[in-house]
Amino acid sequence: MNDYFDLQEVDEDDVKMKLFSQILSGEVRKWFKSLPIATINDLAAFNQSFLNRWETKKNPLQVLNEYKNIKRGPNETIEEYCDRFNRVYNAIPAAIKPPPELSLIHFLEGFDVNMAYQLRERDPTALEEMQSNAVKVDTNLLAKKSNLKTERRVTIKEEPSSSSLDLKIDNLIKTMERMMERMTMADRTPPRDNQ
Repeated sequence: MNDYFDLQEVDEDDVKMKLFSQILSGEVRKWFKSLPIATINDLAAFNQSFLNRWETKKNPLQVLNEYKNIKRGPNETIEEYCDRFNRVYNAIPAAIKPPPELSLIHFLEGFDVNMAYQLRERDPTALEEMQSNAVKVDTNLLAKKSNLKTERRVTIKEEPSSSSLDLKIDNLIKTMERMMERMTMADRTPPRDNQ
């Protein structure tokens, strides 16, 4: 839905809600028309209300299994992983939902060893804090990788190639030999009488 709004260059929430409501039909449109006036004030509330009513409900054991197997995908950003983790965790019914302390541990298990270690060191007390730390750590790690790549490129450019270095040494040797010849010739030349 956001891709559609971005494509149409729509920035105002009220316009987005009006556009979205126009594509509704059938039972969904009846539900929307039955909402009391001024009960939804922003796009987030509209989105949540829509999902609460129309999102396909999953089997609780299926949701719990999805939670058990959740891992950060190879091309998934930290923010995307956090959103997905929160959606799955919050979809677990209260009767079988793992306690928040365990969600911290399980959230860490979704990362590679290096990232999990970095997050454990910060010793967060709540899932929100850990997710905020994850974004910061990821930003720092990406900056370090970028700096290392830049340093490698600069180092490679600054280091002369071995053939270039050999050529410079040969030129230096030849220059030194010419200087030695001139000094030897100057020693052999008899001094002139200044009369």
